[in-house]
Amino acid sequence: MSLKSSYIGLAAFALISTVAMPGTASALVMSGTTNFNSSGFNTFTDETGTHWLRLDSFSNKSYNDMASAAAGAGFVVANSAQVHTLLDTVPTSDEAAWNALAAIMGKAPNRPLMWGAYQPDVETPDWIGYAYNSLDSLTWIFMEGEGTYEVDEIANVNTDSPDMGLFAFFSEPSADVPEPMTLGLLAGGLVGLRLLRRRA
Repeated sequence: MSLKSSYIGLAAFALISTVAMPGTASALVMSGTTNFNSSGFNTFTDETGTHWLRLDSFSNKSYNDMASAAAGAGFVVANSAQVHTLLDTVPTSDEAAWNALAAIMGKAPNRPLMWGAYQPDVETPDWIGYAYNSLDSLTWIFMEGEGTYEVDEIANVNTDSPDMGLFAFFSEPSADVPEPMTLGLLAGGLVGLRLLRRRA
């Protein structure tokens, strides 16, 4: 193998590795913040440091109304994959675990239920997705697509429980600092490309 081929291989490996390096995703629910960022909303935090609206932040509101109010305070409504990532890691295996989680995430005021809406599926944009977990079931159940609630509909309107919340997280500009390994791979790729230009 020629020296030139070696440089090409090194450069390609370093640059591809930098782009393809997988990120980690976990979302153990932790403590919350009152009046987060002076938004007027209370939040809970996952272990990635992301601030989520508590599920008791709204009452008697449609998805559109909740999403608009959340956006005005800098929050982004989560999509199905983001909600799954959040909820698939939180234990509700017994009553004590359920109550502990509800104290952090928020629950309906008149019944033992945690629930919230999230972005509609692209194929059914007029119908929300939502997830709920009751003290009876102790598991998260996801509902999506036509037949849930329409985006301008108030769930359980004209009852004592129009208490659906919203899965939304705070979005702020971030200047992510690359990990040392990523910087090293990128530098190696750039050095390899520089050497190739010199020899050309």
